[in-house]
Amino acid sequence: MSGATKSGGMLNLDSYTGYFDVDTITVLTRCYKTLIPMEDYVAEVLAGVPDLYGALGSPWRPEYMLISTALAGPFWVPTTLIFSLFLTSSLSSSIYAYLDGNPYTYDFTRLGAAVSIVYTYFLGLPLLLWAALRYWAGVDERSPVEIVSIYGYASTVWIITSWLALIPFSLFQVVLVLFAAALSLFFLIKNLYPIINSSANTSAKLLLVFVAVLHLIMSLALWWGFLAGGSGNLGKDVTDGGLSKGLPPVLGGGADVPIGGDMDTPLRW
Repeated sequence: MSGATKSGGMLNLDSYTGYFDVDTITVLTRCYKTLIPMEDYVAEVLAGVPDLYGALGSPWRPEYMLISTALAGPFWVPTTLIFSLFLTSSLSSSIYAYLDGNPYTYDFTRLGAAVSIVYTYFLGLPLLLWAALRYWAGVDERSPVEIVSIYGYASTVWIITSWLALIPFSLFQVVLVLFAAALSLFFLIKNLYPIINSSANTSAKLLLVFVAVLHLIMSLALWWGFLAGGSGNLGKDVTDGGLSKGLPPVLGGGADVPIGGDMDTPLRW
């Protein structure tokens, strides 16, 4: 990746080349590196230059671009997560509905919920964190784009998790989500702790608690809304027997079984 700063002044378009000079292999490599968080992600993996496509912001301070219409990795990785959550939860629910003998229609409220949760956490929260670092902790070591990059690429493990959660084994799903939550939190803490620790404000370390708590809340939201049994609890119908929708036969999704010899009075297991 070429450098982000070249000669010719801040009004020279060549000054911004580094933000756009990224290819698919680079983005995939950066995703992969979040799964094995060994290096300083910004300094060694991003090489100090986060990738941006079509970024908008102040031409005088490119390192503080706050608005981006297309962050290559930090935007498209969470966007991929949104569609993965929607597709996998919808696919699993449709399979359960078919096995249960019920009609199935796509619940697009899940898509809206995924957009709200994922974009708020992986794109909105890092900007708030950067503001807290800069104006409360007094640390300006990382730009907002770099903090967004850390969070955006951290969503990689959740894409893998959303698809593996289709495997219909509850214990496996629980372990999978716990692993994803722990790995992504470790990645965040590893890259944010040195920044927060450099602050002269000792109370700034409370930001680590803030990061950890919000990460656990986000993990629970993804689990409860989309990954629990692969069925997605958001928008689930609770009328006319809907409480059993999306559950395995032994938990409520079984066939109608007549009792008392009355074929017209079925009992649902």
